Amino acid sequence: MKKLILIIIAVVMPNVIYSQTETKSLEKILKNLNDIKTAAYYTQISQSLPGDTVFSLTMNRYVKMYANPADTLFGAKSIASYNTDFTRYNLCYDGKYRVTFHWRDKTAEIDTLTGKSSPSFMAPFFIRVKSLLEYTINHEDNIKISYKDFEDSARIYLNFPGRIAQFTKLNPLINQSPDKNSRYILWIDKDTNLPYKLTTKKPHQKVSTLCSDIKINKEANRDFDAIKKIPDDFSILSSREYQKKRIKTTRELRGEMAPNWKLKECNGDSVALDDINNKVILLHFTGIGSGPCHKAIPFLRNLKEEYRDKNFELFSIETFENIPGIKKYIEKNEINYRYLKANNKVRHKYIIHGVPTFFILNKRKEIKNVIVGYNKESTDKNITHILNEMNLQKN
Repeated sequence: MKKLILIIIAVVMPNVIYSQTETKSLEKILKNLNDIKTAAYYTQISQSLPGDTVFSLTMNRYVKMYANPADTLFGAKSIASYNTDFTRYNLCYDGKYRVTFHWRDKTAEIDTLTGKSSPSFMAPFFIRVKSLLEYTINHEDNIKISYKDFEDSARIYLNFPGRIAQFTKLNPLINQSPDKNSRYILWIDKDTNLPYKLTTKKPHQKVSTLCSDIKINKEANRDFDAIKKIPDDFSILSSREYQKKRIKTTRELRGEMAPNWKLKECNGDSVALDDINNKVILLHFTGIGSGPCHKAIPFLRNLKEEYRDKNFELFSIETFENIPGIKKYIEKNEINYRYLKANNKVRHKYIIHGVPTFFILNKRKEIKNVIVGYNKESTDKNITHILNEMNLQKN
């Protein structure tokens, strides 16, 4: 009997020891994060579709970060580039400016981030984990923490009951929500006692960040100027100027004949704009990873049903490439309108810079109106008003 008890103790002891010093373990990891001066790593960010838990979208980047304690927004300077070409920067942030590189039109978009910063721009991985751990240590009484030990790694489970907790910047964004939880899973490398993977499970979406080939330097720190990273042949615009340019060029298509296209549905059937005759057409350029696009689905479903007996046709055109989850996305959201896959040619013809973008065509396939972006109250009302003015008739 004693032998059996000893065996049980030997098996469970690693987890017990690790869990007895939860706060100290977190503090030790946090200290190691604070010691980082520079870091370089490959990162793979995977996310599920809104409302789903299966990863369908993946983005790969190579990131360099430089700790910058003076920066109260992100806590570090950083450069992100495409994996296949390290010289083609995607984003660069130096504490003063965020520069977004648009290689297709050779434009650098500059933002001072003095106002409301873009939600898509996140702090480097180690800064986000630092924010997560600092908040956890300071609020551990209200957070459920558990550990699981493996031979070369440890997994830390963090559950935030009654809160939507976001750790995308140096300071977290916490929204109280009694009926919702946020869960985080953090993987720690036992050799370095540093994190290398973080999975976020929010009520509406799942996101995972995996870092590999991590190179840490606790001594050197290099300064750099984001503006000097801009190639000489690039034009430079502020974020406000760039956004205006994008919307202006898209809206300039009003009054022109809609460019023809031939695209495929998920089942492989081809559809051409020339095949649709004597109908008012709503083209909805969308992306399944876009929150605003997802929010527009109920309105579009109702629109399709409301005008089902009239000379009206609705197409959603997916702009994200190589998405394996489109069919499931259509089924899960009960999409009752035709869903097509875009290509570079059609995106270029319709000057699609962002989604959602709506084009309303009359029976002659002339573009009568272009609506960029989505706001439930104003966009729904605007599109419905335009369609009613076009005197839709029964088939």
